[in-house]
Amino acid sequence: MDLLARRADADQFSPIVVCLQQGSWPAGLRAAGIETYVFPRNHLRDLVRVARIIGNLVRIIARRDVQIVHANGNSALVYASVAARLSHTRLVWHLHDPQRNTGLVRSVLLRILQWCDPDAVVFSSPAAEAVWKPLLAGLRATQQVILPGVDTGRLAAGDAARARRALGLPTDAPVVTMLARPVAYKGQDLLVEALPIIRIAHPNVRVVFAGMSAEDEWGASIATLAFSLGVEDNVVLPGYLPEDLKVDLLAATSILAHPSRTEPLGLAMLEGMAAGVPVVAAATDGARLLVSPGQTGVLVPVGNQTALGEAIAALLDDAPRRQEMGSAAAARADSLANGRMVKDVEAIWEAVTRASSSPECGHRGPS
Repeated sequence: MDLLARRADADQFSPIVVCLQQGSWPAGLRAAGIETYVFPRNHLRDLVRVARIIGNLVRIIARRDVQIVHANGNSALVYASVAARLSHTRLVWHLHDPQRNTGLVRSVLLRILQWCDPDAVVFSSPAAEAVWKPLLAGLRATQQVILPGVDTGRLAAGDAARARRALGLPTDAPVVTMLARPVAYKGQDLLVEALPIIRIAHPNVRVVFAGMSAEDEWGASIATLAFSLGVEDNVVLPGYLPEDLKVDLLAATSILAHPSRTEPLGLAMLEGMAAGVPVVAAATDGARLLVSPGQTGVLVPVGNQTALGEAIAALLDDAPRRQEMGSAAAARADSLANGRMVKDVEAIWEAVTRASSSPECGHRGPS
């Protein structure tokens, strides 16, 4: 959504962004002059809070004469969809991860979403489409897979020395980076467990878990695991990294590791590839989609820390192969550059705007 907000054709679209939590992203959007609101959410069972957020959205839609509501990600679906339905405003869903709720919560969510009946659905990967499509049976909306893009020019312009100074990384230490949310299914523990293998030939290696801090619950578990394995000196938990520092870190990175246990896409892999960094990843749906084994990186069995460690160690041993893979990775990322994704989504917005009103649904008329 950052690319859409920043790169949408200003002659045709005026994005307004609503976030469901505070953080650096809404602050960055505001600094860029993009109209941005933050309505922190709680659990969906907090019906008073849910109603308040939906009410705020309805008021923004009316006050700013919003013509399309683009609901990005699972968390936004209920809030944005109900607000669009109540406002008789065109609605686009942008779906990434599988629907993980179960039981009654899942059933209620799906009933609400089917009632909202979007005008178009965008899946960010074939894996997301495969999971969601059966759940959306009966919807009349057009459905399309649009792979996300990244800003290749920005990601390839980092300063490695600056990152090493900022993060305290030795100048001679090879750097393995992982960009991922601090949640267990992303597999940070598998990378720590692979470190004893990597250290045999590369005792000075540094593994940087960008976005993870020892103050976080999962980060604390990772720090404890590293200490128990005697690899705590090799693990760096810097917490949140500003975007510029993340780009610098990628410039200092020899290998991007992505050992996720499940991954429908994996934007972090695409960001690393755009920076010219080869990827060693678990063979999830997303990794198989983005990484060409032996060309842009290496795939290992999901959940296999031994294979992960051996693959990283072997690639650290072979600088020419890393460079060759990094160049191929950058070319692959360039083929998915931000302009293509933005144009594809804009085409959907244009088609939705042109679509005739549907009296059965009641929310497709001009707003």
